[in-house]
Amino acid sequence: MESLAIGKIAKPFGVHGWLKVQSYSGEVDHFLKLSTVQAKAEGRECLLRIEKIEAHDPGLVIKFAGYDSPETAKALSGLELWVPRDKAAACGPGEYYFADLVGCSLVHDGQVVARVEGVLEGGPTGYLLEAHRGSETPVLVAFEAPFIGKVDLAAKTIELLTPWVLD
Repeated sequence: MESLAIGKIAKPFGVHGWLKVQSYSGEVDHFLKLSTVQAKAEGRECLLRIEKIEAHDPGLVIKFAGYDSPETAKALSGLELWVPRDKAAACGPGEYYFADLVGCSLVHDGQVVARVEGVLEGGPTGYLLEAHRGSETPVLVAFEAPFIGKVDLAAKTIELLTPWVLD
């Protein structure tokens, strides 16, 4: 089953090994139903058992089994939390997981003009699609109107309204 990254462990919270966690979707309800998560980053990977979890504005705090002090918990900082897709937050209309966009074709007037190889956070301006046209240097395309039209995940296509951004 496909896994999705749902959040990232930030820093220790308190003196008993709790950790702040940033939810990628902004939703926290799906976290409250979890008992285990896969944690990954830069070649590290481990299965973590959740002892306790609480919503804590603006995200949540989690106590993982075996991490009972800020010093031991800090070792988990920076790891992403991965779960099977069915345990991730459901997407609303016009919302997508990065994993769903990667591999899509950018299409203009019915013609494939590039392929999405990655999605980057563009700061306050939103998200950027890393578009590749063959062996050329990748081009970043803002994932927002007026550049992007219809997204069809079933067909794995994203309508590119302004093909000049690839030049």
